[in-house]
Amino acid sequence: MFKKRIWFWLPVIGLSLLWFSRPSGAVGLEAALGLSYQDFEGGLVYQGDSLDLNDDLRFNRAARFFGRVRIDMPLMIPNLYLMATPLAFDGTATNNVSFKFGSQTFEAGLPFSSTLKLDHYDLALYYGWPFLKQATLGVINIDAGLNIRLFDLKAQISQLARLESNSSTLLVPMAYLGLQVKPMKTFSLEGEFRGMAYNGDH
Repeated sequence: MFKKRIWFWLPVIGLSLLWFSRPSGAVGLEAALGLSYQDFEGGLVYQGDSLDLNDDLRFNRAARFFGRVRIDMPLMIPNLYLMATPLAFDGTATNNVSFKFGSQTFEAGLPFSSTLKLDHYDLALYYGWPFLKQATLGVINIDAGLNIRLFDLKAQISQLARLESNSSTLLVPMAYLGLQVKPMKTFSLEGEFRGMAYNGDH
């Protein structure tokens, strides 16, 4: 449904708007709400022609909220990290040539509307780097583990009485790496990496 060259740029432009941390015995809980600006490049294809997200579909950029919950577990139980990231684009355009999407052929010279949803949900199981936090007196911490990402995908194009859509879900295992730097009690910096390597059509 989606060409392998499709990718998105999702920088976080706001710090957490909601932050809650309250140890309960040996379990810690943190919840946060953030804001991201979503940009994109690439192409979309479904049983037909390749459509460029910028030039052909004229998708609009958007800023959207995302949420996360982290649970620090006791002893050797892996910590849990849950995150939900809505990701959706839409646009209206007119093509100077006809194109095929799914079973429908869309005519040249007539406006058409398209939407693309790529909501994803993450579950990470991770551990902190042994003794690093204690050795740096709580200033630096590194987390590493496995992230499972669930993609909820849907693409739709409509033009007059023509409508074609396709939806699917995709489960992707990824590596997770997190870095926290806390130079003082009231301020910290945090970066995260989630990724996987792929080759060819895999």
